[in-house]
Amino acid sequence: MIMKTYSTHKEIPSALKKVILDETGGKLKNVPMAICNEIITEYHEAESPTFFEEFTVFTIEAQTKDGEELSFSATSVDEADQIMDTLIMDHDGDLKDFVMVLRQNDRLIRGFVHGQVVYPAHQLHVESNSPFKKRA
Repeated sequence: MIMKTYSTHKEIPSALKKVILDETGGKLKNVPMAICNEIITEYHEAESPTFFEEFTVFTIEAQTKDGEELSFSATSVDEADQIMDTLIMDHDGDLKDFVMVLRQNDRLIRGFVHGQVVYPAHQLHVESNSPFKKRA
């Protein structure tokens, strides 16, 4: 996406001047044009319909006792939870031999190990012996 850059403060539309003032808290004339253009670019990126797309990529990875690896994609937490619930209910045998993780944009959200839901250490603020490692 190519953004227009402005050379002077007078060229900036009123709505964008307000965005800059809200961001800086100072007088517009005291904000360098490079900073103004940077704030405007960030504003346009945040308003873009694709800005939050990366946060809607959910991946469910599961591994059965016999080593079978399963992978599913979802576009919301609710959809991911439904897939995980279905996998748990459809699993034949002891749930202690079933491992599953949920990732959002490749970041670990939670897992299912030894029949229990587990969370990453940074969410619990404890040291983790988690078997879930980001794949290289």
